[in-house]
Amino acid sequence: METLSKPARRGHAADDLDEIRQMILSRSRERRLTLADMSRGVGKNHSYMHQFLYRRTPQELPEAVRRKLAGMLDLPESQLRPAHSDDAPGIAAPSVMTVVPARAPVALSTTPPNSPHGREVPVFMDTDEIIPAKATEWAIRPGPLAASVDGALGIYVSRSRGRLRPGDLVFMRPRQPPRVGDAVVAIRGQTVEAIGDLIELSEESASIRDGAGEPKLVSLADLRLLKVAAAYFA
Repeated sequence: METLSKPARRGHAADDLDEIRQMILSRSRERRLTLADMSRGVGKNHSYMHQFLYRRTPQELPEAVRRKLAGMLDLPESQLRPAHSDDAPGIAAPSVMTVVPARAPVALSTTPPNSPHGREVPVFMDTDEIIPAKATEWAIRPGPLAASVDGALGIYVSRSRGRLRPGDLVFMRPRQPPRVGDAVVAIRGQTVEAIGDLIELSEESASIRDGAGEPKLVSLADLRLLKVAAAYFA
């Protein structure tokens, strides 16, 4: 029986795969799908995904195959689209969050911030009321937010949300508008309404992949939609 750990032969080793191929391989392992399962699921012969991953044939997935594979892996199709792809003009390629290695410690403090330059960021659980003045924990701003002087937030993720997992700590860029493919945090009033990958965005609503299942549709009325700029993966 084919296994996901089977080494590639006469092709590229797993650690040589590009970001999209690594994502497919990692996600398939999480969902216990073999390469043959995925090949048949996209309507191809049993060796199709092995050829794509390890021999780069084809170099890029056709749009129809990419759409089916994204559904099997429960991923936004945009995450499987190369940055230079012209298949869907006007749709932004997925952004890459700045990821800080898990073993790098997060500079946290339970002492109220006293920096005159606003270097501290209030940190909350995603189940908390988001009231910066009442935060009980702070973190030093990560590099991508170093130039920002106010409005930044840190959120601990308590359950699987899109590409995020329990224990991950995300930081939001307060002023940069998010785009399709970004990881975002949606805050209504003082509570987190959704965290995950932004699938669709219009003037009235946003569709966010917040956990398993269908994306969550949220109204943008009285909603703050914040782009995730950096993440500490647990």
